[in-house]
Amino acid sequence: MKAGPFDLAAAFRRLFAASPLRHGAAPEPEAALEALVRGFGLPQCFKRGLCTEEDIRDFQIHLARCLRGQRLRWKRIFESPKPTFLEVCSGTGDWVVAQAKADSGRANWVASELRYDRVWSILTKAIFANVENLAVIAGDAGTVLSEWVLPGSVAKVC
Repeated sequence: MKAGPFDLAAAFRRLFAASPLRHGAAPEPEAALEALVRGFGLPQCFKRGLCTEEDIRDFQIHLARCLRGQRLRWKRIFESPKPTFLEVCSGTGDWVVAQAKADSGRANWVASELRYDRVWSILTKAIFANVENLAVIAGDAGTVLSEWVLPGSVAKVC
């Protein structure tokens, strides 16, 4: 799924979506993938030739590895283990993308945002800024913090 200087497949591997229909349920890779398909236009990626069936299979395997044990596993999401910082209600991502870029090599960042249009904005800004130490979670912050994030796994919450 690499097109030009931007690696869309790598960016999508750092994108997670909590299904609004499953509030209170433990996160599952299948539900997370379905939320991404519905909310982030993966079918359009197929239609435009930006991704293949193999990309989706790889993505499904990656989701399952990242969500093993019903919680996000930062060491599976980011290439190198560093302190993980989480921003809640990230808006359109200007601040969190700048922080992640400034902390490249020192920390990994996670942006949590409810609105899918804003999540897309964050992801787009991260892609164009070539920020690889930022993951984005779409979903209600209460659900994300209580059901997706292992207590004690985040060094700082903003």
